[in-house]
Amino acid sequence: MGLPDPQAIVGLTGADLTAIQAEDVAYYQARDHRVMDHNQPDLHSLEPQRYADGQRRWVDCSRLPMHNDQGEAHQLMLRQRLE
Repeated sequence: MGLPDPQAIVGLTGADLTAIQAEDVAYYQARDHRVMDHNQPDLHSLEPQRYADGQRRWVDCSRLPMHNDQGEAHQLMLRQRLE
């Protein structure tokens, strides 16, 4: 993603990352919203991801809703693993 270290991505959205194209951002945001809207995890989805060097690779992506004390989904945890 072209960031100096893994912690640099915390708090950013896909739109903040210049290596991600607009149509990819829209796809990722739609998946994120589905998890939050339905309060259900999306586990082990194989997704194409474009890297700063222009190559596309497949990643194993899981999105999990994180809950507040009232049980409401209030943020999203994303885990990706390169295949």
